Amino acid sequence: MDLTTFVFSGLPVIIQHYADFYKQRDLDSTLKELEPQQGLPKIQEYDFIVVGGGTAGCLVAGRLSNRFSVLLLEMGGDPPPPVYPAFIGSKMAYDIRSHPSINEIYKSIPQLTSALDDDGIATVHAGRMLGGTGSHNANVYNRGSPLDFDNWAKLLGDQTWDYKNMLKHFTDSENFVGPLVNERQRYEYYGQHGPLRILIDDNNNAYGVAYTRHGIPQIAHAKKEVIVSAGAFGSPILLTKSGIGSADVLQAAKIPVKKDMPGVGKNLWDHVMLVLPFRRNDSSHRDPNFEEELKKFQRNPSNRQGYLAHQRRTQGFVASARAKADGEGDWADLQIQLADLLFREDYPDTVVLEACLGRPKSVGEFLFNTTAYLAGETANGKLGLSNFKYFSDPTDMDVVVEGINLCIKIMEGTQAFKPGRYKLDESHIPQACQGLPRRSAEMWKCALQRLATTLWHWAGTCKMGKDSDAMAVVNSKMQVFGITNLRVIDASVMPKVTNSNVNAPTMAVAQKGVEEIFRKHHSFPKEGMTEED
Repeated sequence: MDLTTFVFSGLPVIIQHYADFYKQRDLDSTLKELEPQQGLPKIQEYDFIVVGGGTAGCLVAGRLSNRFSVLLLEMGGDPPPPVYPAFIGSKMAYDIRSHPSINEIYKSIPQLTSALDDDGIATVHAGRMLGGTGSHNANVYNRGSPLDFDNWAKLLGDQTWDYKNMLKHFTDSENFVGPLVNERQRYEYYGQHGPLRILIDDNNNAYGVAYTRHGIPQIAHAKKEVIVSAGAFGSPILLTKSGIGSADVLQAAKIPVKKDMPGVGKNLWDHVMLVLPFRRNDSSHRDPNFEEELKKFQRNPSNRQGYLAHQRRTQGFVASARAKADGEGDWADLQIQLADLLFREDYPDTVVLEACLGRPKSVGEFLFNTTAYLAGETANGKLGLSNFKYFSDPTDMDVVVEGINLCIKIMEGTQAFKPGRYKLDESHIPQACQGLPRRSAEMWKCALQRLATTLWHWAGTCKMGKDSDAMAVVNSKMQVFGITNLRVIDASVMPKVTNSNVNAPTMAVAQKGVEEIFRKHHSFPKEGMTEED
């Protein structure tokens, strides 16, 4: 049995082993560090508390910890050994993204225009570990269009969000090679089994967090600020549990209202896509060096050498007919991604193109499940219900259909792919759609309502906005309206999703958030100083 087969077959067991190991290690540390005082929780004090150790939270905590004391709270533990880029698109990648020990699993309410073959219920998985979903995503770094950020600046009335000003926040992450943090330092900053609620006093000042660690109640106070970085799903849940959200929802859940904020959980954006598999009908088109590359990777995958050790997705961005009709022909709203399926035995000799909706007009919402909350549920996956509303604006479907036709043209009609004689594998077309004219717009729209899926690019559920915007949750400095010393810094603050993969923009949002914090607390580096200084 070769390494690839072994890893594939044993992956769920491996993940569980690491999850159990990290949990026990943290429990041992917890019992030593967090003993209650006379039966009461031990109160610890930090300059900042960051809630959520995902893409944004880790970056924020890391930057702040160079100058301040920081507590980073994360519901999960360390990620298991990383997903190598070679396995993207494989069953292995899906197993990691869906394993319940390292992921939060969310269900939707019944959808009217998507997931129809699953009774309208869409299931998505968000990483519950340090790094969040960024620890097992597709490793695509893409800033997005400059016009995305220029549009944010216009919506916010704050030019610091335009692309010219945001560029430095991208390059801060792109050029940064941080110091390794040793084990002793890490466990001063990391906790597990995350927060119950933010502590807010009668003057609406956030002063700490109450949480549990392996069932032991804990309280941490923040001398400066509490920062929520729990992601587009976790952040609205935490705000709601803390009394910040729609008064109707809070009252239904019997949560004391600290701030009536109807925009919490609204404005859910996502990229939706259709995956199109194309079969190669000429095996001579296969790379003759593939077997040797596979052996090289199997011998030592950690050295990151060779073709298989690198990200193998090619992307193109296209302005659709709708964008051109809207006078936005220079602002792409279609993303085409090409990926191989080297390790999918059920798809031999196959590559896929993904027709992705980059700038949707359909906007959804993320709902707080009051029934589950009142029943004592604590897991985010039980407390949150998505309502993506894909294709609620029917012109979104027209854009994706245009992308589908473009994918077919690329694979079946261009000189580049002619040697492999690629053909679309139409066996995946749902039975309900097969009576419609083959490859017609009607057939694709029927298929989209059954096969279209998330691209894992959730954003916007605690959106930034002007103080005149009743649905805004935070201002352009990412401070929560009406609550002192509380910010949200993650993808949930995006007023609209960028037209690309969102991990890089989320990092830029986090870098900008840190800049705003440094500015408030007068802690900018002196000229010429580095982060290590």
